[in-house]
Amino acid sequence: NGLIKDQNAARNYWECAICLEVLKDPVQIRDCGHQFCELCIEDILKNDPRCPTCRIDISGAKIFEDQAARRVIKQLDVNCCNEGCSWVGCLGSLLQDHQNSCHFLIRSAENNNQLDVSKLEQKLESLMLKVNTLEKKHEEDIKRLKLEHENELKQVKAKHKESEDFLKQLISKLDEDVKGLRFRYEVFTSRTTEAAHAPQVVQQPPPGQQLELAYTWKIANFTRKLAQANSYNDWGEIESEPFFSSHGYKLKLTSNLNEGPSGNRGYLGIYLILMKSDRDETLPWPFTKKFTFVLVDQQDDIAQRQNVRCTLWPRGENEFQRPRQRENTGVGTRNFVKHSTLRTRQYIRDHAVFIKIVVDP
Repeated sequence: NGLIKDQNAARNYWECAICLEVLKDPVQIRDCGHQFCELCIEDILKNDPRCPTCRIDISGAKIFEDQAARRVIKQLDVNCCNEGCSWVGCLGSLLQDHQNSCHFLIRSAENNNQLDVSKLEQKLESLMLKVNTLEKKHEEDIKRLKLEHENELKQVKAKHKESEDFLKQLISKLDEDVKGLRFRYEVFTSRTTEAAHAPQVVQQPPPGQQLELAYTWKIANFTRKLAQANSYNDWGEIESEPFFSSHGYKLKLTSNLNEGPSGNRGYLGIYLILMKSDRDETLPWPFTKKFTFVLVDQQDDIAQRQNVRCTLWPRGENEFQRPRQRENTGVGTRNFVKHSTLRTRQYIRDHAVFIKIVVDP
């Protein structure tokens, strides 16, 4: 019930950051040292348990009564608020002695010893209006802080999503590069092994022409798969892993073990498929390289092998245009090799078949 004489000085040192008034029943946060009114900080703990000044996490266990601040605030000089009273003294004296004995305290006209309740009610209404205004401001501040927190969280999540997408793209590209390197290594080791065992059959290319590079597809459990396709009279379709040619085209092979449903009963079909990749922008289109399918005769003596070959030349068909979807339609032959031929020589060995594709440089 007193008015502090030097309001600016009091606010600079003892202002509550929540209600913006001089601290009442001051408490202090142990970790950061910021001070607030006891009632003000209790509201904060219910809604958003963070320090309103520095935003660190707080709890009731970290808050204690600031008796030192209480003693200093009680020594602040104040004026009596009662109209006509010129009393000046410290806040402690006002609360303990003067406010109940002030001669200018509002009293009723009938009895000077009784308080004028109607005027006190008016004052109370005025104070309640101020309290409501402060509560609304406090609620608006809480909403604003929550909104800021939600926006910060959304930004963090968005950045995390961008990093995650970038990492997935990087892993996918690395995976394709590893497959390309593995294919080149297999081609290199395959050609080196053949050259070591049978150097007399290796032909040197004409001047200015490069050697062909091949991809080898091993079809394991071939005997069982072929028997199932014939038994159920279905295509028995299987496909290889994707691989890259020496030019950078992404390819894969598919085979219909049984071409009976297409009217070519007793034959195995083989097809080449162009696939979409992140290298397509650097390549010439359409694909124009001659390619040859080779069924490998697995004789131990390379010089005695009788491989089955089928060569195709692209003629600008749609299947050789740049892929716009995941992959194009396959191009090949339905009559690559007869089932009866497969059972001769060593085309099937340990129930496995090897099919190569050789792409011109």
